[in-house]
Amino acid sequence: MDIRTDGTPAHDAPPMPQMNDDAFRRVVEYAPSAMVLVDSRGMMVLVNEQTERLFGYPRTELIGRSVDMLVPSAARAHHADFRHSFLSSPSPRPMGGGRDLFACRADGSEFPVEIGLNPMDTGEGVMVLASIVDITERRRAQQVLEQAL
Repeated sequence: MDIRTDGTPAHDAPPMPQMNDDAFRRVVEYAPSAMVLVDSRGMMVLVNEQTERLFGYPRTELIGRSVDMLVPSAARAHHADFRHSFLSSPSPRPMGGGRDLFACRADGSEFPVEIGLNPMDTGEGVMVLASIVDITERRRAQQVLEQAL
C-alpha cells in the first residue's frame, strides 16, 4: 500500500515526507480515534484497535468487508452514493455536512459519531482514511446543560 503525499499545502510548506507501509500502519494503529482505511470500492483495507473496541468487531471481520456494515440500516442504501460523490471530488473534510451522523455496532446498537474523511493517493489508487469519534458523552453533557438552562 505505498502511501504517498502529493503537492504542498496552500501556505507553501515543504512537502510531507514519504511514509512506508509499516510506519503508516503504526500511525493508524496508535491513533486515539477509530481509524478505517477504505478503498475506492468501499471495502475496508485497514482498521485499528480503537475501531475494534468502538464497533465490537474483531478486525478479521472488518477487513475486506464493505464499510457500509458500520452504517445504520436506515442510511445504508444511500451511503454508496455518498461515497461515490466524495470520490468524484475528494478533499479532506468532515463527513455529513451538518447532518447528525450515526454508526452501527456489531450488536446492532447505534451511536452518534463525528467522522473526518481524508483521501489518500496510494499505489493502489485513491483510498479514504476515516477518523471516527463516538460523541455519545458529548451529546449527554450538552443535553444536561440545556436542561439546566
